[in-house]
Amino acid sequence: SMTIPNVDAKDLEEVTRIEIEQYAPLPIDELYIDWEIIHKGSTSQQIIIVATPKPVVDSRMDLAKILGLNVVS
Repeated sequence: SMTIPNVDAKDLEEVTRIEIEQYAPLPIDELYIDWEIIHKGSTSQQIIIVATPKPVVDSRMDLAKILGLNVVS
């Protein structure tokens, strides 16, 4: 998880991307990223982040398609 300042919802994505770029071992455009706010305080919020290289996800999606599976999540 990561703690960031409270920001408007419209700015949350940009702030999160900036934070992720500091820690991700790959360029951010080579990752699938998702996050969720897990705690919101008066001045900061805690978010949990998941980042996975696109080739890893894409290969699993290709395998699911080959096997005739429908990925729902």
